[in-house]
Amino acid sequence: MSNPFCVTQDLNGQCLSCYLGAYFSYPYCLVASSSCTTFNAVGQCLTCEPGYEIFQGICTRSLDLNPLCVLYNGTSCSKCVYGYYVNNEKCSPASALCYIYNPETGVCNNCYDGYALVNNECLYEIISSYYPNCTNITNGIMPVN
Repeated sequence: MSNPFCVTQDLNGQCLSCYLGAYFSYPYCLVASSSCTTFNAVGQCLTCEPGYEIFQGICTRSLDLNPLCVLYNGTSCSKCVYGYYVNNEKCSPASALCYIYNPETGVCNNCYDGYALVNNECLYEIISSYYPNCTNITNGIMPVN
């Protein structure tokens, strides 16, 4: 029986080498995953096409592995869903107190009502006259723990 992925065969018709995109599994040549660019002798992917990541030896769409990512640049995330920002090629949550933030850095630009922006962080606004004994209030702002 002829194997269409076999480049060379011995006198008995057994495959000796395979075409690019196939791997040798005696006595046959088997096709590797189409998204796999390099693979080992047993067909496990070592590198994948852009937009794919290796998961258990198989190239899987990167989007399947990181549902918070909405845009990939090759194999790394370059844009996340609202409420998250790209941090070391992964999606990290922005502050829940932040109303407007930079989607590339996660730095807060504007806080929700009742919170003040201090050093890129949203802190609870409080009137210091209500808490005269509190020493942790600066300019009417008390940090939220």
